[in-house]
Amino acid sequence: MRALLLGSLTPLTARTAWRWLAAGHEIGEIWLDANTSGVWRRRDRRLRWLAPQWSLTAAARHGKTPLRFVGPLRRDPQLVQQACRAGFDLVISSCFPFIVPTELLACFGPRAVNLHPALLPRYRGPCPLPAIVFDEAFSAAGVTLHVMSPQLDEGEIIAQQPVAWPRDGHFRTWEADLAEASGALVAEALPLFLRGELAATPQAGAASYVRRLPPRALVLDESIDVRRARWLVGSLGRIMPLTVEHAGQQIAIAGAGCASQPRSNSTPIRVGWRRVEVDIADARLSLRRWDRVIRRTERLRELVALARRPLAA
Repeated sequence: MRALLLGSLTPLTARTAWRWLAAGHEIGEIWLDANTSGVWRRRDRRLRWLAPQWSLTAAARHGKTPLRFVGPLRRDPQLVQQACRAGFDLVISSCFPFIVPTELLACFGPRAVNLHPALLPRYRGPCPLPAIVFDEAFSAAGVTLHVMSPQLDEGEIIAQQPVAWPRDGHFRTWEADLAEASGALVAEALPLFLRGELAATPQAGAASYVRRLPPRALVLDESIDVRRARWLVGSLGRIMPLTVEHAGQQIAIAGAGCASQPRSNSTPIRVGWRRVEVDIADARLSLRRWDRVIRRTERLRELVALARRPLAA
């Protein structure tokens, strides 16, 4: 089968592409966001050299698949018409940032599917992973393969696979586990569905939609306790800076080196070159400031971890 893959330069899309190719299928084209940042392009380029089976551009080279950088599909009806005439057997979407137009959905019908990194109907929308971690809602953690519909993430479910928070507590490990689940669904469940051996079922249960994190989600202040602060620092703090407010400015905090002691009701916040001390609801925290060393260390750790995870058979 020859697929049109709509995706992004993420491990989830890369693993989806590699597993689809390893299953003996083809990818006719890969469509990516034309505004993909240089950070993601450099990340994929590093993976192409160190862990190629986690790189989307490496998958494209392996499958001799052209990459097309596109804008919002609703603004490009000619491109949509080209896709309908190109002879693709199906459309696979994975972490694609744009809404797929109804014209494209009508062309492919149930052969237009999406891989969503949450157990639908919970955490629909473009921001499921940080929201699940922020809410500590791991009963909704996993990947859903579903038929695409005009309403975002509301299509019938083909298969789901739960993915627990990893023992090492690292967000990137969890992201890789989700990518493995995504690849397994596209390689194993999707062909069964396309052959009529697996039926899609309507979504059931309470639904939720998350567009972005709450406005002050990443601010460490007196509204949170030490357990919650340690959780945010050790999970989301490893992939994005948390902040502490001081003198009208926001100081970036890293996901490492969080120490606590009894709360001081009289000592003001202390801002040093490498650390910040601040009172929260029930403790005083000593936090490492975000810097280039931490960012590069986390990136290196991710590359090494992915390089040690070969493509499953």
